[in-house]
Amino acid sequence: MGGLVPVFAAYGAVFILAGLLPFILAFHLDGIVQIVRGNGFKALIAAFVLSVVIAAAGYFVLVWASAQATVTPGTVASLNTVASYFLFFSVPLALIAFIARTVKLVRAGSRAQGSA
Repeated sequence: MGGLVPVFAAYGAVFILAGLLPFILAFHLDGIVQIVRGNGFKALIAAFVLSVVIAAAGYFVLVWASAQATVTPGTVASLNTVASYFLFFSVPLALIAFIARTVKLVRAGSRAQGSA
């Protein structure tokens, strides 16, 4: 049973790096939008800190798991396939979520200016 821990850790790290990180990186774009709108750097700094912490955690877990004997070349090939599938879906979904948040923010701002 202990031999499967590195394999599951490697798949978890791939999920973090390829599945979650694109959404967190989309928050960088939100932070840039907030700066352009004059709302300060808080969102950008929070996104930067979050992305560094999550990327570092995923990287170190993946490096640790890859050094274990139970992670074979076949497992690494499977990890590459899983990562490409995650990226295929997570990057477009993260961009769609960013666009939706930006449109909502712009509409809310235009309504507030229209009523003032």
